[in-house]
Amino acid sequence: MTNQTEHYVTLNNGVKMPIIGFGVDTLKGDDVIKSVVLAIKNGYRLIDTAQVYGNEKEVGIAIKQCIDEGFVKREDLFISTKAPYFFPGYEDTLEGYEESLLNLGLDYIDLYLLHHPYREYATWQKEIVSSWKALENLYKNKKVRAIGVCNFSYPYYDVLLHCYKVKPAINQIEVNPQYKYSKNVEITKQNGIQVVAWSALNKGHIVNEPTIKELAKKYNKTEAQIALKWNIQQGNAVLTRSTKEQRIKDSLNIWDFQISKEDMDRINKIPDKNDELRGHTEKSRALGCVPRHVLDDMFDRILNKCPYEKKYKLFGFIPFLRVKKINNRICNYYLFGLRILKTDTK
Repeated sequence: MTNQTEHYVTLNNGVKMPIIGFGVDTLKGDDVIKSVVLAIKNGYRLIDTAQVYGNEKEVGIAIKQCIDEGFVKREDLFISTKAPYFFPGYEDTLEGYEESLLNLGLDYIDLYLLHHPYREYATWQKEIVSSWKALENLYKNKKVRAIGVCNFSYPYYDVLLHCYKVKPAINQIEVNPQYKYSKNVEITKQNGIQVVAWSALNKGHIVNEPTIKELAKKYNKTEAQIALKWNIQQGNAVLTRSTKEQRIKDSLNIWDFQISKEDMDRINKIPDKNDELRGHTEKSRALGCVPRHVLDDMFDRILNKCPYEKKYKLFGFIPFLRVKKINNRICNYYLFGLRILKTDTK
């Protein structure tokens, strides 16, 4: 098997990142540990998670197991996670990093990202800038090897491009043959920022695309391998995810063929179908965002995952004061969602 570490992209700060990564969004519990261990043992070196996924601890367990068993050294791995966008801002972003570090059981994180541009906040511009400055602080102090953003389209780039001291190294966005996001990909690359494609298989919908099915037969590859290769031949890094070992292996077995220019053009002509398949509205497409009902579901999920230690309610049902414990030292107190107090026992 070709080792995936032989295939990488060089980021705008000179750091080399594997071009294929293993993501763990939606995976829970033992599935996370088993899948990450399988991925690492089969050659993946980029592992991507996020604090909001609620599975950083399991990723850390899998990493430790693979290191302890001698399959890899820490420096062989490229670990990516994302700031907790339900608590944007300078201090909370720094605290989120420390919490992720504890969850993962690591001394440093290779790539740290702003997970979302917080567009639902009235003060989204301020939140982007202050959160990004926190990432720059982490980078300056060598706590991360690279920093970047996730789910950012041009309006949000425009804010960063006028304030950053450290340019984002990557933008992790949804890109696949059924949702090419061409304008945002173009702008990202024009600014010297690496595209990393999530949902590179469009949550499995890609296997039913007639053109992809035809090319899979032509090249004697799976539909997933064709879709991944299409992204990579355009210079994009990709994330893939599975709990099945054969599929985990197949996603790395894409280096022995090349899609012809003619066939790349055929894929490029596939109409974007995510509005139909995933319920995107015209407004959400223009913003590079998920549809409103998905945001509502995600927001509910985030609220349920917030690591509050205590919740106080008025009249027994109106939450008004919440306490979030970051570690054994720090506690934050939130009154109707606004942080009013931070205590540190140091």
